Amino acid sequence: MTGKIWKKRTVTVFLMIIIGLICFLIFGSTKVSADAHVQTNARKYFTSYVVKSGDSLWDIADTYMTTGYSCVDEYIGEVIKANRLESDVIYPGQLLILPYYSDRPLYHTKADDEPEEAGGSSFAGAYLSLE
Repeated sequence: MTGKIWKKRTVTVFLMIIIGLICFLIFGSTKVSADAHVQTNARKYFTSYVVKSGDSLWDIADTYMTTGYSCVDEYIGEVIKANRLESDVIYPGQLLILPYYSDRPLYHTKADDEPEEAGGSSFAGAYLSLE
């Protein structure tokens, strides 16, 4: 009987260790990527892009996606959300708003040198939230 109890406890301890490792991998890696944004002082900005013939969201992501995103699908999802697209289909001549992370905006304006007002926004190099 003691052999069965010992075996059951060993299996329970083993499962607890595995669950702990899985939780550490999931939540530990999330904290590391969040800390990376804080350390670089990168902020989210937006720029515009006119779709050319033959472009796809994946081609655009290859060019404009910055290190603030964990994968191409995350970036494309944000582009779709920012532009209120129904799908990943885009057309030549279509104007897209593209997000990117940077320490400074692509286009420097005089307003970038002035302190930000709470709730204010300017499109060129602005920090905007999609939530």
